[in-house]
Amino acid sequence: MFTALPKAIEHYRRVNPNVDLRLRELVTAAQIPSLLDGTLDLGFLRDGEAREGLTIQPILREPFVAVLPARHKLGAKDAISPAELKDEPFVLFSRTMGGLAYDRTVACCEAEGFRPNFVQDAPQWPTVLRLVAAGLGVSLAPACVASLAMPGVVFRRVRSRHWTSVDIGMKVKTENPAAALFLTIAGKHFRRPAEHRNQRSRQAI
Repeated sequence: MFTALPKAIEHYRRVNPNVDLRLRELVTAAQIPSLLDGTLDLGFLRDGEAREGLTIQPILREPFVAVLPARHKLGAKDAISPAELKDEPFVLFSRTMGGLAYDRTVACCEAEGFRPNFVQDAPQWPTVLRLVAAGLGVSLAPACVASLAMPGVVFRRVRSRHWTSVDIGMKVKTENPAAALFLTIAGKHFRRPAEHRNQRSRQAI
């Protein structure tokens, strides 16, 4: 919900007022069985894993940011290496909530020669941020989480080739014109940030 998805939802409701669009907020792991049994027509998954019976379509790839207490010594830097977090306690969600999302976060650290010391897990990003603000540790988050301003927390760019994604999951051979139209609208909104960045780059050149 920190990405372009809310704007896509507003757009869809505006042009399709007669469609009953119902939202369910579920972690990635909980969406999979609901997609397979038809309870959900489509799902937006954080780092969706390929599963038999599902199609997974990437829609957004983004870098990680470091989540630090506001007074952390690394907060004075514009960007940091994951290696600089080697000795820090980490706060993150449980692997049961999204296996690939968890593994990609860990891989960002393992590429620098260490495995994070997880001291606390939390169910949602706002909770992770509050725990970081309280001094329990640091975290690595998708870049979109930085849009969630919270006192006591700062975000810093991470110098890493590792990334995280938002993917659309649908049951194979799903034929729902309302869902297909939503995918078209969502695709346009998720592409716009990249188009704006490209425009800025060309203007800078």
